[in-house]
Amino acid sequence: MKFENKSFIISGGASGLGLATAQALVKSNAHVILLDLNAPALETAQSEMGDLCKVFAVDITDAASIERVFTDLEQNNELVYGLINCAGIGPAKRTVGKNGPVEIEFFKKVYAS
Repeated sequence: MKFENKSFIISGGASGLGLATAQALVKSNAHVILLDLNAPALETAQSEMGDLCKVFAVDITDAASIERVFTDLEQNNELVYGLINCAGIGPAKRTVGKNGPVEIEFFKKVYAS
């Protein structure tokens, strides 16, 4: 697959797997649109990747924020080729431990982050 001149949205794009994915795509001359809560990390990512990177400090669980992102992309005639979801937190717990299954509140936090 050729990524050159294609745009990809990456949620959780300011760090970890999302950032690594963005960097790999930029090396292939793809455009990346990073969504993340961490505005300072987004600014750092954008400065490192330059013109091939556009950033939005948003909470992907907030529909209004996401609508604003897509409105901006539409107004700038940005055609999105793919969406890569790397947002959220990785649980450092066993699903089932010595005392039974992990509490449901923990999973709610994982999926809401």
